[in-house]
Amino acid sequence: MNVTHHLTTFCFVALRAYILSPRVVLDFDSCNAAFGTIYKNTTDCAALEEEESVTLYTLREGGFVAIYFWACFIPFSMILWCYFNQRIAPVSGSTMPLMMQSDSSQTSWTQTGYKGFGSMSSSIGLFLYLLTMITLFGYQILLGLTTIFYYIQQDAITWFRPVFEDEIQVLKVHAITWGVGFFYTILLKWPTSIRSVFYRRSTLADATHVAVMTPRAQEKMAEETSSRLKAIKSVITVIKNAVTRVMSFIYCDRRATDLDFDVAYCPVEIDGNGIRHFFFRLRRYNFDDKSQLYIPGSIVVGETLNDYLRLRSGLDSMEVPKRRSVVGANTIKMTRPIFIVTMISEFSKFFYTYQVFMIWTWFPLWYYYMACVQSVIVFTGGLVVSIFRYRNERNLYRITRVTGNVSVLRDGVVNTVSHTELVPGDVVVVEPGMAYADMIVLSGNDIIVDEAALTGESTPIAKVAVDAAEGNAVYTYMSHKRHSISAGTRIVEAQGIMAVVLSTGSHTSKGEMLRDILTYQRHQFKFDAEVKVVVGILALYAIFGFTLTVLLYKDDFAFEWYYGM
Repeated sequence: MNVTHHLTTFCFVALRAYILSPRVVLDFDSCNAAFGTIYKNTTDCAALEEEESVTLYTLREGGFVAIYFWACFIPFSMILWCYFNQRIAPVSGSTMPLMMQSDSSQTSWTQTGYKGFGSMSSSIGLFLYLLTMITLFGYQILLGLTTIFYYIQQDAITWFRPVFEDEIQVLKVHAITWGVGFFYTILLKWPTSIRSVFYRRSTLADATHVAVMTPRAQEKMAEETSSRLKAIKSVITVIKNAVTRVMSFIYCDRRATDLDFDVAYCPVEIDGNGIRHFFFRLRRYNFDDKSQLYIPGSIVVGETLNDYLRLRSGLDSMEVPKRRSVVGANTIKMTRPIFIVTMISEFSKFFYTYQVFMIWTWFPLWYYYMACVQSVIVFTGGLVVSIFRYRNERNLYRITRVTGNVSVLRDGVVNTVSHTELVPGDVVVVEPGMAYADMIVLSGNDIIVDEAALTGESTPIAKVAVDAAEGNAVYTYMSHKRHSISAGTRIVEAQGIMAVVLSTGSHTSKGEMLRDILTYQRHQFKFDAEVKVVVGILALYAIFGFTLTVLLYKDDFAFEWYYGM
């Protein structure tokens, strides 16, 4: 009995140990052959077979081939369009000299006509523009997808199954996407705007946009700069000019002699009188049917004081529309600032483009927390700068927005009109309040003007009428300040004063001040001469550090690239 009992116990323990002992399953077939008669439910084995049958990418699939083709086709199409638009069929007479002032003979400015997205030829440009923008944002989407694929491969994301063979493969795909996307984005940073690249050249008479090319302010190297720094800066200048020539060749939009020019694309508008015009630096330029050119819209009322005295009777009502069609309304045309537009403009700068791509290099290899920190820092900095930019633009815009009425003498009768209807040559009754135009006093001596808004002078200044005895003198503002009233100043006291309007809109002292603010070229200091040298040295240091990392890391290039970056 005891023997039987012990034998039974031994057999039970052995059987239990056999059943509970671990087993290694190699594949579905062996699993099913060994345990098919024991286990009726083959769910686990089927799951193993399904896992073994997952298809991994080899980067030679049709989708990848399509992406390769797309990445080559879009830049090639853009270059081909530029070559066709600027070299093969540039449209004769589309580029002509542009005068800064109506009485100026300078020809360093040029005007080039372009037709926006509308006609058949420009529709092709619109199609290419949309493809270019889709590609630009597509690279960012691909970088995000490859980052997700990396963490799927690392089992950090378990909702999806890995689609790449290993960690190295997904890192290589991410690095290639980064490199191609970075250079593609930098290529599109060169032109004034991406949209302007795809405008079709046209005659000025048919143009919907006019490209104004103006000389860039020349930088003068500080005299205190050492000869070594001058030599380094010269090398950097050579490299910069080489890059500029390559970009100019790609876009075919500038000659080699035009490297120091800026280009602004101005939309063409049509006023109520059917006059085609555009605004550049707050100044209006009208299309002249005779010369087929855009010319500055300005009127010279007179030269000598006698010329102004002859205008005491005011203008004829038939003359006013003619003058308004030349100079436009008595306003300073400035676009109302929008914060979102300002923020987009700020984040579109090269600095932020570089920062965005550097952030993408932090996401793989489990450095995502560094990417998040850098993203917050870059976004916060750009947001703060955007806020200050918007405030400055809003303050300037508020200066241009004024309302009010004036009493003007026309056809021998004094009528009240909006200040926007004033034209050069109008005779107005000066009353206390804002001065809406530059004027010269014709009669009356009891007038006091507060010029603090323009000159900062805190003490109001008395003005007197023009003396007929000085009638032959040529009028200049500096010589005849005591007779002049500037737009933007405030008239403190006036009674029985008549004045003739000299200029309106952006031609006034107020308009010139705003033009100087918007087109101000800051002075070059020693720091400006040396900062480019410092940037060049840092670039060389970065290249050296990247090369050293690749040589010393001794691993697959995918890891070397990320640690080098």
